[in-house]
Amino acid sequence: MSTYRIEIRNRNNLEVNCSRLYFVKAPSLEQQAVERLCREVLCDPVTESFVVQTVGARHAPPHPTPSFFELTLQAGVTDSAADSLLEAAKILGISLEAAATGERFEYAQELTLEQLKILAHERANEVIERFTLNQEITPPFVEHANLSSAEVEYTELRGATDARLLEVSKERRLALDLLEMQAVKAYYEKENRMSADVELEMIAQTWSEHCVHKTFRARIETNTGEVVNGLLKTFIAKATKDLNKSWVRSAFVDNAGIIEFDEDFDVAIKVETHNHPSALEPFGGANTGVGGVIRDVLALGAKPIANMDVLCFGILEQETVPDGVLHPKRVQEGVVRGIEDYGNKMGIPTVNGAVLYHKGYTANPLVYCGCVGILPASKTNAKPLEAKVGDLIIAIGGRTGRDGLRGATFSSLEMDTSTAEIASTSVQIGQPITEKQTQEVLLRAKAEGLYTAMTDCGAGGFSSAVGEMGKDLGAY
Repeated sequence: MSTYRIEIRNRNNLEVNCSRLYFVKAPSLEQQAVERLCREVLCDPVTESFVVQTVGARHAPPHPTPSFFELTLQAGVTDSAADSLLEAAKILGISLEAAATGERFEYAQELTLEQLKILAHERANEVIERFTLNQEITPPFVEHANLSSAEVEYTELRGATDARLLEVSKERRLALDLLEMQAVKAYYEKENRMSADVELEMIAQTWSEHCVHKTFRARIETNTGEVVNGLLKTFIAKATKDLNKSWVRSAFVDNAGIIEFDEDFDVAIKVETHNHPSALEPFGGANTGVGGVIRDVLALGAKPIANMDVLCFGILEQETVPDGVLHPKRVQEGVVRGIEDYGNKMGIPTVNGAVLYHKGYTANPLVYCGCVGILPASKTNAKPLEAKVGDLIIAIGGRTGRDGLRGATFSSLEMDTSTAEIASTSVQIGQPITEKQTQEVLLRAKAEGLYTAMTDCGAGGFSSAVGEMGKDLGAY
């Protein structure tokens, strides 16, 4: 297996030089082919130069510098730029097995390791990235295990004590409280069997705050003895029902709401929060927050045309923050870039928004993302698309990396100083270019009548998406 390291450098000599790193590998890959990839795809010959080296071979550093650090994404985390590089190489007739990207930061002045470490921590987010100080970083390639059989992990809940139930919920990050775990225990005692790992994960994501909105649906008894049978049904949805406006086509029954616009078009609108992911990895959290609401609008067969946002951050001037919390300045910078990046790459403008600053948002920033889409007008109240017996289940979109796993249950956990450490895989990496391509396919497929039902595959994963579409029919 041949593995090469590519460094793309700016020709300017600055106090701080940032270089782009690429790693590529294939069973039989010649350096001549890699250099062609640099010339025709990666390097601007006017402003940049490149260096190609064989990984693992002894070589003198091409650009001696007293102090530098290098960073890449963690192994297995989705690398959209690397995916694009694989596609570009394929077009050139260069067969690559894998690719990865990274960055190198060089400093003209000599720094101590402690100073360098501080700079690296400021630039890298260890939730999804790793770095090295004064040494070249290794490629973040994942070695796939060759599993001869699928191994299922079973958990014994029958007869489990309350302490054991809470321990299982914590160990597996199920985000279920004691009463909920007792209900799960009762089910397996009734079935008289152990619980399989995939079953526990499906129960947890389906029952998570993120997916089922337990707070809004909960039965509440007030101090005066009044009983509120769910905030969503009693107040939020009830207001829409009581107003009974003729221009409301569909509300609270599908991925997004639909209202009448004119004789030719209806408008689909969806707003959603992406708070916990944005608190840990501001760019990626906000980036995928935008991607999620765009998917919700697409799931109705509507064409997304505009994005919106409301952002709540801590005070930017504060000097210190609690342990394990990113400074509001860093959160704001990452969130704004993430929203901008996703919309720009999909060709969807952000047309309105608001920003609020308060110390209460320091450890728990709020990131509301919204999307508006248009679709052909329905002369009667729109109804959700319905799956039919015999329909095939087809998945379309980007590949899944280690990022985003357990996203629904992670978003339902209370945040504390350990959240970033235990949930590092739960923040998804956005793929706006892939979603743009998916959008064009779906809109054409709708025009051709090629599907009967669709939903987006978000934090709940396939169990949520397939479960929603097959809830009345079943699916296999």
